[in-house]
Amino acid sequence: MEKNGQKSKGIHIGKNINFAVNEKSLKFVITYSCVISALELLAYGVGGFFSVLAAYTWLLTGVFWLGYFLTHVGCRIVKDIKEKKFILLGGFLLLIIFLFTFIGNITFSDINPDATQQVAAGLKSFEQSDLNYTGIAFLGYPNRQYVLAAIPALIFGRRIWTLHAGFGLLFLIGLTVLFLNLREWLIRRNLKEEYALIPCYAFLVFPFIPEYYMNFEQAITPVALTMIGVGLCLRLLMDADILAILSLSYLGCLMADSYTPVLASMGLLLVFLCMYRILPKVGLPIGNEKNVRLVSYTCFGCAGNILVFFIATYLSGRSDRLTDFREGTTIVKTAYGAWKDFFTDANARFLGIFGGAIILYMLLSVTLRLKIFDLIVTLWVLGVVFFSDYMTGYTAYEKAWVMQRNMVVIPVLTVCIFLKISEFLKRHGMAVSKVVQMIILVFFFSAGLYNFSQPHRSFKYFGYVQPMKYALEYIDEILDENGLKATDEFNIIIYTDNVLESNIRDYAAFLYPNARTYSESGYLFNSVVDISKPSIYLAEDNRLKTLDPDLVNSEAYLRFLKIASSSKKYKNYRYDTEVIWYSKFVK
Repeated sequence: MEKNGQKSKGIHIGKNINFAVNEKSLKFVITYSCVISALELLAYGVGGFFSVLAAYTWLLTGVFWLGYFLTHVGCRIVKDIKEKKFILLGGFLLLIIFLFTFIGNITFSDINPDATQQVAAGLKSFEQSDLNYTGIAFLGYPNRQYVLAAIPALIFGRRIWTLHAGFGLLFLIGLTVLFLNLREWLIRRNLKEEYALIPCYAFLVFPFIPEYYMNFEQAITPVALTMIGVGLCLRLLMDADILAILSLSYLGCLMADSYTPVLASMGLLLVFLCMYRILPKVGLPIGNEKNVRLVSYTCFGCAGNILVFFIATYLSGRSDRLTDFREGTTIVKTAYGAWKDFFTDANARFLGIFGGAIILYMLLSVTLRLKIFDLIVTLWVLGVVFFSDYMTGYTAYEKAWVMQRNMVVIPVLTVCIFLKISEFLKRHGMAVSKVVQMIILVFFFSAGLYNFSQPHRSFKYFGYVQPMKYALEYIDEILDENGLKATDEFNIIIYTDNVLESNIRDYAAFLYPNARTYSESGYLFNSVVDISKPSIYLAEDNRLKTLDPDLVNSEAYLRFLKIASSSKKYKNYRYDTEVIWYSKFVK
């Protein structure tokens, strides 16, 4: 396609190298897919050397794709500066910087005890020769995703911000991949590339995205991988070269070994790859008409590679209960309840202000007013919502919690609706003025600010454990003041009457791996504590100074009372409350 009389070529890394799909490159992709698939099966079936080889092949391939991504982003920034596209570049950087500020910022973000266990498992994997490549970890989920989440902590140490970064950076990468490919898609269709900011800002408006992003836990990983997948599928439609196909292959294989909801995205990706040859007939234009047959074969090879990875992890015994379904209900009853809750926001605000647009899009799809691919997406969304409710998962969660499994549909629906609107504008020769664009972006950003400032509305558990994150920050401050490291041996004794805050051991699995933790209620002085180690005592109130009549004759206890106590006050802006923790440090 042309813009201003010139063909848009986008940004090509290594443009002197021929990445086009031809007979030779087809043989390479098929051979690569077969070798990687065989290695994956050998890693699970035989282990040993094959598991080590598969692990480091996977990890080094990921390093390559990360390097390619960073290079591409760097080139894009330089090109935007040269072409003086400061508003477009600044608009997206503002979004990225805004999201980045929540990493390590516990004034608004949370420290999820599940996330600490997940990243701790990932760090422990680096102690094994094969990175626990074929193993399972937290609640039986495949371990590979936790290895990736642990890399920031592996490099920069066990800190709250590295815990957050392990999940947050992947989300930012996904958003960037999507934005860059949306820009190029718009250029190819003679539309304003500034429009690409609109769907990216729209994610802030969906209530579940901000809420679960600030949890910094595996629940946001499927959304991140789905955004990458949507972006790469657009890339394949525009330039079906070897890099596009191999990147989708790597992504799909990662989806096969990640948190269960992303398997829905993997399924849609497989359908997309297998349908490549007929995509123009179902409503998706492709830009590589001359090599459709060869590209279709390479896509089949890519799909087969992804499928083998999923089969390998499924047969090996991943225990996230893929085939366990709710009892005491029928399929019809479950489908009705799940779809009603989804479209009406009955149990939690999921679609929010976009509910009307999404319902309209899906109605137009099922009545065949749109393209066949839109119908496929609509049926996929209905299937995701149904199975999210019908599958038991690890336990019987509340309805509002179950809704987070549906977050993978948000990037897909948002982009599909955006593309439909873009097609409508082009067909009728219409354009959105810069003033209207700015109003839309400011509105979306304002809605995002509101969502990020709100207490938990679906995952309400965190509303009851807000003081815990400040306790952990306080522990870090005490360690720094006394010259201790998070990996040293010491005791943590926390006194709380809130049973939901008694799981200090879960947090310590990542933050303080060699600490001995104790959780008590009532009065203190646990005789089991090894007093030869430094000890940090924390309490919700000033009970550290309170005399316990039952221990008044204990010399050790009386010595403990003489140690000066300290306190720290924290302001919780998200809940508009203050949190005070009292402490004593015993050397």
